[in-house]
Amino acid sequence: MNDIVVAAEKSIYIKMEPVLKFLDELAHALSKDVFSRVGLVIFSSYAFPILDLTYNYYKLCEVYKAVRPLKGVPEPALGIYEAIDMIKSLDDGLADKRAVALIASLSKKPGISLVDAVNYAKAQQVRLAIATTNADAPSWLPEDIVKELVRLRSDNIYKIIKLITNGS
Repeated sequence: MNDIVVAAEKSIYIKMEPVLKFLDELAHALSKDVFSRVGLVIFSSYAFPILDLTYNYYKLCEVYKAVRPLKGVPEPALGIYEAIDMIKSLDDGLADKRAVALIASLSKKPGISLVDAVNYAKAQQVRLAIATTNADAPSWLPEDIVKELVRLRSDNIYKIIKLITNGS
């Protein structure tokens, strides 16, 4: 069983179409595994849980679309922290795998350390996949994170889904 939280940026910098395609494909993939739960955290300059862990996978797109773009410089680290907090606070003891999928533009350098958030995820034993809607990795992003970064395109969505559901 998986507990998966998607931390998705909702700002003027994010490209919506790849995010919606990812959420739709994730819902479809999870519908084949009746024992997985999914949650959604929306972030920009702040983060908040918008959909607690649920078996209702198809709510992801609907809920994401309903939120207006948020103001400010996106802080992906806040999305990670909030997603892990959701996993920890709603832990029912049944999940053997816990994962966060961070979907971010990474177009602006955040003020909060993304490296610290990545290390926190590792310390909490939460698998983390980071995807960006931009074609190029930003120059401010550390090389060890760039190596793991996936460019979110329609032809590699299943790669990200596999990372968070299977861990390989």
